[in-house]
Amino acid sequence: MNISYNNKIIEEFLVYIIHFKNYSKHTLRAYSQDLNNFSEYINKNCQNKKITNLSKNDIQSFVYAISKNKISARTLARKVASLKSFYAFLLSNKFISINYTKNLRMPKVSKKLPSFLTSKQIIDLLNIPKPNSFKESLEKTILELFYSTGMRLSELASIKLDDIFIESGKIKILGKGNKERFVFLGKDAKDSLKEYLVFKMDKESFFSSVYLFPALRKKTKKLHISTKHIYNIVKRHVGKITNDDRISPHSLRHSFATHLLDHGADLISIKDMLGHSSLSSTEIYTHVQVDRMKREHERTHPHNK
Repeated sequence: MNISYNNKIIEEFLVYIIHFKNYSKHTLRAYSQDLNNFSEYINKNCQNKKITNLSKNDIQSFVYAISKNKISARTLARKVASLKSFYAFLLSNKFISINYTKNLRMPKVSKKLPSFLTSKQIIDLLNIPKPNSFKESLEKTILELFYSTGMRLSELASIKLDDIFIESGKIKILGKGNKERFVFLGKDAKDSLKEYLVFKMDKESFFSSVYLFPALRKKTKKLHISTKHIYNIVKRHVGKITNDDRISPHSLRHSFATHLLDHGADLISIKDMLGHSSLSSTEIYTHVQVDRMKREHERTHPHNK
């Protein structure tokens, strides 16, 4: 049946992007969902055609159908991008001779300005956990590392002890696409890290772990702390200094980049520290500055009163 054929082709593509393109698990999950939805639509509305025998109209009708489902422009753009990647794979592997998705128009997506904490809020946040126990030291170190390095949540969770160079103030990170980079420790982050490692060495169950933050539950299959646990730690402490529900662990990464830019760091350096693949991803922080300056102009300029 064409249903099983279509599913097999999609599975081949997913194997390709995870093993050869080194896409993240998050991206794999999104592509899998998008292409399975596409396959379901084809099975229902296109006489169960093979996915490699679709016409231009078949593909356009799918895009039109999902665009009517009241999804955001960002979600629609992602689904179109999934189709484009999939059909580029089919063309390069000679499953098809014409790529009908090549000229599909991507919907315009307005850039959402990132949420971040002010310098004063960061100071308040980092002063909350008092490192008088293993738990408090762990939580303070997590917060300090987020703000000092700007690393992603998944990167922080999986730090290995062998990749930490405390005296030289840096940590080697395995980021998106298995790309390695160094992130850097400020004095406060180094101090917190040293204190935490003393507590960690005294915990017999964690002493032999290769990870900086081992899994906290013995029954878990994970070898390092879960991203969900870190998320909950950060949200709990952030909730003590702000009622803004938009602030999340990722907001500490945004705060890191925004504050660097505020104090004169160049965009290229910030891009490299964040592990962005292109400068366009980093340029969002310049919009933050412009937006903030505009608000200050409106607040202070005599003609605005």
